[in-house]
Amino acid sequence: MNMKRKTRLVIIPLLLLMAVGFVGCGDTDDSMTTDEQVEAFFKKASNDLIGGRVSFFPDRTWNADVSPLIINSDKDFHSAYYGKEQLPTIDFSRYTLIIGALYVPADNYVKKQELIRNGVDATLNLYLEISDQATTCDFNHELYWGIYPKLSIRNIYVKKYRNGKEWNL
Repeated sequence: MNMKRKTRLVIIPLLLLMAVGFVGCGDTDDSMTTDEQVEAFFKKASNDLIGGRVSFFPDRTWNADVSPLIINSDKDFHSAYYGKEQLPTIDFSRYTLIIGALYVPADNYVKKQELIRNGVDATLNLYLEISDQATTCDFNHELYWGIYPKLSIRNIYVKKYRNGKEWNL
């Protein structure tokens, strides 16, 4: 597969992810801040190697999901980032940044996210879609991220859904 095609497979899903709002029910956080600087930064980070592996997860296994990072300070953000770009400014006194990566077929992308809090824990539901433009059966890491109102959670459990059903490889 040529590099241009691979780049398109990463960029298109990421752009769709950034355009989608967060929707939930019950004790959910359904608001997110968006900022052009932050979106541009994560677009670049998503293209670093495959699915942001150079930027945020350089030492993780190649064939598994990567547990999300809960970032509540500039110090945490700088510690988590291994890339070369300048980090965007996020007001961590008001917001929490969550970053993770899924190991999924290359034609899948995260269409929607839903964060449900349960005390000091949370569940992050990721709803996957299949791109109609992809024609490969390769697997890669799909970087996902979200900025939420300040959270004081310790653990995030990630659930993936595809075609309306919980999905695990």
